[in-house]
Amino acid sequence: FSPEEQNRFLDTSKNSSLGNVFLLCMDTGLRMGEAIALTWDDIDFKNETVSVNKNVIYVKDREGVTGNSNMLIVQD
Repeated sequence: FSPEEQNRFLDTSKNSSLGNVFLLCMDTGLRMGEAIALTWDDIDFKNETVSVNKNVIYVKDREGVTGNSNMLIVQD
């Protein structure tokens, strides 16, 4: 995104339930799966750091699975 596109995107998404996630990704360069996988233990407010140590992936239509074959998987 250009700076103009970033501002337009963030302004449009600020009222979305994922608005803060989008802002975090834009400001830090995190991928969406990395941002979604964050837990409170990954955030060090005292030292102002975030530890990125896992990722969430979406797996669609897994073979050999009955019922709902779509799922989110957290990768450490």
